[in-house]
Amino acid sequence: MMKNTPRLALFDLDLTVLSVNSVRDWIRNERQQGRVSALQALRAAVHLFRYRYAGADVSGAISRGISHLKGEKEEDFRQRTREFWLCQMSEKIRPGAIECIEEHRHVGDHIALLTSSSVYLAEEVAAHLAIPHVLAMRFDVQDGCFTGLPILPLCHGAGKVILAERLALQLGVSMQNAVFYTDSMSDLPTLEKVGTPVLVHPDPRLRQVGIARNWQIVTWD
Repeated sequence: MMKNTPRLALFDLDLTVLSVNSVRDWIRNERQQGRVSALQALRAAVHLFRYRYAGADVSGAISRGISHLKGEKEEDFRQRTREFWLCQMSEKIRPGAIECIEEHRHVGDHIALLTSSSVYLAEEVAAHLAIPHVLAMRFDVQDGCFTGLPILPLCHGAGKVILAERLALQLGVSMQNAVFYTDSMSDLPTLEKVGTPVLVHPDPRLRQVGIARNWQIVTWD
């Protein structure tokens, strides 16, 4: 019997693998610890709302958020993220996500997180779920401190396509032999590139697109 060719299984993180938006909860946590002002938290909340329900481009907001890290030690941020993961996020993984990841692992597929969240949180999730590849938001670091600049392309919107295609090329997998699981309309460019788009608890706009295109829609809770 011929062995099936391994596929590339790409998983979004927030509101897909996780049942919550980690960015929202991170901002709330930073606010409670006095690292984010009330005005900064309000602005972030507005951007998140416009992003999820109106499809607004938040690339500028992401870059501005990263700029606030300028001068902070990367290791301090990494440790703070690890504590956030252990205390607030580790119990938020959807049961269906765990089952789906294990199904792909069982048949020998390549598995990757593809998320707009920070690489520091994504790496915690990936380690917990034994996911070997992480495509996420990365920040420029010099001498152990953040410069306040992102590493381009941003892992968001069309940037996700670039990063996913790079990984597929590295693994020798066609994007037509890839599957992408996500909830967000902002991921439409990647959904249109893969052979198997799967919508997980999709936002209202993406649900409409999925129904019109007869894409698979699943629930993982």
